[in-house]
Amino acid sequence: EKFYFYNDTGFEWTDDFTSSIQSSTILYAAGQGTVGYMGDNTTTNKSSPVTVLGGFTDWNSINTGYRALFGIRNNGILYAWGEGYDGQLGTGDTIDKSSPVTVSGGITNWSSVAGGERHTLGLTATGVLYAWGGDFPTPSGELGTNDAIKRSSPVTVVGGITNWNAIAAGQDFSAGITDTGVLYAWGDNSYGQLGTDDAIKRSSPVTVAGGITNWNAIAAGQDFSAGI
Repeated sequence: EKFYFYNDTGFEWTDDFTSSIQSSTILYAAGQGTVGYMGDNTTTNKSSPVTVLGGFTDWNSINTGYRALFGIRNNGILYAWGEGYDGQLGTGDTIDKSSPVTVSGGITNWSSVAGGERHTLGLTATGVLYAWGGDFPTPSGELGTNDAIKRSSPVTVVGGITNWNAIAAGQDFSAGITDTGVLYAWGDNSYGQLGTDDAIKRSSPVTVAGGITNWNAIAAGQDFSAGI
């Protein structure tokens, strides 16, 4: 899936699945339409850009998971559409959505969102981190809720940390950096992707090994991660 938006200079598209979009922008999509990825209330493929429904002209940022899509408007409201089988849309159910619906919880100050394979992380402007969804058939702790239970609505990541600054979601693990530069990771660790010097799963955030306290950015792949 590729995303298109319009500004004063014409159409632009994201070759990354996350984009900071200028104000007064319209969101477009093209590609596979299965289960509603295009957000145009259909499930058909599109070979040219179509507008995502809702009539919004103030999209601020976008992100995709494996089969779910997310967009935040300038007013801080988070929308989701696509596959909802594991609750990764955060809409309080497991129903696919073919047009944008608001993520449940009434939160109106979302600042960023990161989609994994079947789970999602969402960060508020005040530094609170939420997670929802869950791996199939049983979560690996990627929600950071100190258990292996799927959630279809946002729940806070445990640990009492309220100064998260950056987030990343891998296939079935998660990572986040605080505004003090400390890097945490949680979830599946079969390949050492948590960076904890072992292969033990974690269901709540643990610090990455090495004692580094000035992390600035984090990226998560399928079974690996990288940080600056």
